[in-house]
Formats: sequence, C-alpha cells, structure tokens
Amino acid sequence: MGILDRLAKMMGQSFKLKGSLFTLSVLQLLTADLNAFDQDLKAKIQLAPKFFNCTPMVIDVQALKVDQLDFTQLKQVLQDNQVIAVGIKGAPNHWLEAIREANLAVMNDHVKADKKPGGNAAFTEGTKIISEPVRSGQRIYAEGGDLIVIGTVSSGAEILADGNIHVYGSLRGRALAGVNGNKNTRIFCQQLAAELVSIAGHFQLFEHITELTHSLTEVYLKEDELIIATL
Repeated sequence: MGILDRLAKMMGQSFKLKGSLFTLSVLQLLTADLNAFDQDLKAKIQLAPKFFNCTPMVIDVQALKVDQLDFTQLKQVLQDNQVIAVGIKGAPNHWLEAIREANLAVMNDHVKADKKPGGNAAFTEGTKIISEPVRSGQRIYAEGGDLIVIGTVSSGAEILADGNIHVYGSLRGRALAGVNGNKNTRIFCQQLAAELVSIAGHFQLFEHITELTHSLTEVYLKEDELIIATL
C-alpha cells in the first residue's frame, strides 16, 4: 500500500490525496528590479491576455546575480497581474527561508535536457498522435516525445511536448515545444497564426508572427533566439 493510500485511511471522507503530473509554464526572471518587471509583464499581458489570465507559473530566478530578492513583493506583483506563482526554481540555498516565508514552494528540476551536440532531438517512445482537431480550451501534452496533430489547433487551445510539435493544419492556439528544456526541438505547421509559440521557454507572441499565417512554417532556436521561417 502506497503512502497516499495509508494517509487516506487515516483521514476523514471530505477529501483524498491523489498523485498526478501537471505541466507548468516557467517564467524566467532576468532582473531583480521588480518595478521594471511589473511594467514589462503588464505590457506582455496586453498582447496576450488569455495566456496570462490566472495562469499558474513556476518562477525561475537562477539568472539573477543579486544577494537578496523580495519574494513577498514578487508574489504581489504576479498576483496583481493575475499570474499565480506556484513556486520558485533555481534559487540558492540562502534564499530558501525567504521563499518559504512568502508562502511559495521551492521547486527542483529532475528532468535534464538532451545534451547531444547538433541536430534535432530524436523522440519516439513518448510520441503522441492526435488524429482530430484540437478545440479551444483543450490542453494536450506529449511527455517524453513528439506531439503530432493531424488537423488544426484552434484559438484558445494549448499543445505542449518535450520533443517536437507537428501540426498538419493551421496552428492558432499556443504551442510549446521542448518544455523540459531541450533547445534542439522544433515546431512545424502548415499555417501559423498562433497566439504564442515557444521553444524551451523562449517564446514569441502573435504580433511578431502574423506575416507567416499562410505558409508552411518552422520554428526553432538559434543561439537562444527564436527563429520563425517559411519552408
């Protein structure tokens, strides 16, 4: 009997604990100036309000080169912008107490990106094939492999994959490839009119990609810059 089952027997009938796995977006904080961050976040939200509205996110602080960070203020900035902070990742040990005092979880990475040099990551075992259109409000994740959609992806839908994403139709929702950090992944689609595309956390919003809405399109990373190109 697992620990969750044993705990359930010890508890009342008003709730139960269940194990599950959820994919969360990661927001990488690049400055300790939280006022500047607040302004930039508001600007991004105006461009893609549906993406940020009550979205749970993990905040990555590993790029910061400061001694301290006000996590209570950070949490308030996110809350004021309708972003739900689930936890903090990439924090040094001497920040852990401040993170917990702000009632935020400390997150650890256990999944590593493919480090093989050159070329695209080859995923086969976890590949998921969706043989029908992805409707608004749907969220599909291919863990450990590619995601192949034989049809369109509607506005308001979200597709995610540890590997590459292939859409044999119009991509109008949000597509996030390499969500485990693999920078060698790519997104392919017949037509691109997406609300957001992302490779390993590097993303672009709709206003930057509207000119590619009627062409066979490839999205990939080159020296940490997101490239969107017609084929």
